[in-house]
Amino acid sequence: MRKVLWALAHETGNIGSRLREALRHSNATQRSNTLLNFAERSLGRAKLLSLPSIVQVEVTNRCNLNCIFCSRHSHPLQLGDLPECLIPEISNFSARARETICFGYGEPLIGKTFRGLIRDTRSGRISFTTNGLALTPALISELLAEVSRPLYNITFSIDALDEATYLSIREHSNFERVWENLRGLAALKASRDLTLPEIWINFVAMRRNIEQLPGLLISAAEAGVSRILVFHLVVWDASYQAESLLGYPDLTKRIFDETRRIAGERGIRVDLPITISDGGSRTPDDPEAMPLPKCHQPWSYVYIRHDGEVHACCFSERLKMGDLKENRFDEIWNNAAYQNLRQTVNTSPPPDCLRCEMRFRYSRSPNERETYLKLTPRAK
Repeated sequence: MRKVLWALAHETGNIGSRLREALRHSNATQRSNTLLNFAERSLGRAKLLSLPSIVQVEVTNRCNLNCIFCSRHSHPLQLGDLPECLIPEISNFSARARETICFGYGEPLIGKTFRGLIRDTRSGRISFTTNGLALTPALISELLAEVSRPLYNITFSIDALDEATYLSIREHSNFERVWENLRGLAALKASRDLTLPEIWINFVAMRRNIEQLPGLLISAAEAGVSRILVFHLVVWDASYQAESLLGYPDLTKRIFDETRRIAGERGIRVDLPITISDGGSRTPDDPEAMPLPKCHQPWSYVYIRHDGEVHACCFSERLKMGDLKENRFDEIWNNAAYQNLRQTVNTSPPPDCLRCEMRFRYSRSPNERETYLKLTPRAK
């Protein structure tokens, strides 16, 4: 117990305001679980008393768009929706989580069980990411009336400032409708004097759109967006390899610096990754070499696929830990596969972990070509 208390004090001292924000909508059980989870991951425990503090559920992997960069083009999916019979089990273990994220490889709003999931989940708060096409003000009103927990944020996927560029990336979408729905959400919040849900934007940065990022930031701030998260393009097919920003570090740095300046002026939060470059593999004597950043996913997070498979990470298909159709979550959470991963992920990481774009979001990866040009086929 003394070790747990020390680790808890160490962790909470490090994360400060972020922890307070994360726990704002949690009840006593969720707060206790989150704090214990921080302590157990700090101690590197393989077998946990805590449950994950963040649960991500892929409601469906079906989608109503055809985005050029989506991995489904080179790695075909077996399409489906989360079975309704799994919702009670997810609701049960999510009761100790501080957040449930309803999103995966598809558009959640077309998922057959999306509304049932957000109605029955019992975490501290709920969030989801959408392409925005179906998120009309009328639907938002219905969701706010049905949702069981605070709807913390809704993230719109918008990758351009102008319609032509946007449609060249997100085929079959409707630029004007997406912005109308975003502004409609902001207007509904204003009319009801609501602070939640926050409106965020995800932006996938590539050569054709990166110079539009500062302008998009201005338009987003004016529309009521509070945060923009920027992600480097990951190339799954050689046909759009030229869009990667690996070859444009100077341009990327200039745009990112301008974006930070505008964000400060406009009062909008922006979360930017590092600038990447096609500089080859990192070697131990590289002056920029740093220890591998720690991964906390096997302790604090779980990804539930639409078919019930339980994964330690949404970026690696090899990290399957179990299946909710076969076992209860509490049987999976501390099984041999999970305990082994917790013992190795930060000492002898599996191959996929060494080219994970999220693990190396804020620091250089050992090989940035392998991290952002993933042309080797993978199972899906």
